[in-house]
Amino acid sequence: MIQKTRAELKTEIKQLFKGRWKDAILLCIIISLLTIFGVMANYSDRVSSGSSTTDDTAFKQLGTLTGSDISLILAVIAGFLLVQVGVWLVVQIFRIGTSYAMLDWVRQPERQIHPVSDSTVGFTKRYGWALVGLIIYKTVLIFL
Repeated sequence: MIQKTRAELKTEIKQLFKGRWKDAILLCIIISLLTIFGVMANYSDRVSSGSSTTDDTAFKQLGTLTGSDISLILAVIAGFLLVQVGVWLVVQIFRIGTSYAMLDWVRQPERQIHPVSDSTVGFTKRYGWALVGLIIYKTVLIFL
């Protein structure tokens, strides 16, 4: 197998994109918008929670919570975390689908690009559960 240099790869991709930059941009727009939305959501959460104050009255009120109050709070936190994990998983599947589409494009330069269907290939029956397993496996390895 012949190893290509960075300059050769860059030239090859420039030739591939020549006259088809619109296809490349449209293919990456979904994952770009999802990433921008995620960054803005995290930033707005940090800004809005940055103004909290801690005083003795807040800690005293914690002692007055009943068991049902605590279970309700834990259920809300669990629901919020479940939604966050779901959104994260969807973004990861879009990211992998876009990567697959780009690889297919490099392998078959004359291939027609369909931005929406190509970036959602990770949600198909053929790839779906395998990608979810791969994402979970990768996350566990990174965590460890």
